[in-house]
Amino acid sequence: MLDLKDLNEDTRIKMLEEVDFDENNNNLFLSPRLNHDGVLKYPQLLKKSIKEHDVAWLINELSGDLFKSHEPRKTKSGVIQAKVPSNASQLLAEGEFNRFYCRGLCLFAIQEEKPFVEVYRAKEVSRPRIESEKKIGLQLDPNFVLNDLRDKIGDETLSEICMPNSGLSLCLPNI
Repeated sequence: MLDLKDLNEDTRIKMLEEVDFDENNNNLFLSPRLNHDGVLKYPQLLKKSIKEHDVAWLINELSGDLFKSHEPRKTKSGVIQAKVPSNASQLLAEGEFNRFYCRGLCLFAIQEEKPFVEVYRAKEVSRPRIESEKKIGLQLDPNFVLNDLRDKIGDETLSEICMPNSGLSLCLPNI
């Protein structure tokens, strides 16, 4: 599970502002793995997890019948229908909760005139990627990260923060 160091009421408020920002701009990421009910329920579940709960709650709420059973997957011989991974709810919940946490934290850092946010390991992984390990301790401009995460919805970011299964997140500097 993610250990988000600076998840508090101030950060949660900023996270919700960012969810609203995406909804108002028709830019909220809706995983193509979600079924019709999942697409309808996900935004409210995301908001409720941010307001009152945590990522574990969101994973639990998404587990069940909110995902498609199969998805198209490209192979050398064409496109096949492959089973949606059993951890689809975890991937979506951790990825998007962390993304909104990082965005909210950047908003807070900008408001508080913090010069940077810092990359740290928020989730232990059995085999950390070398690329991820190199980013730990990296100090990033919160304006850059915020704009990057806003611009690259459901996609790789320039800052390479919030990548699926990286276990990386952001925290405020101890200065």
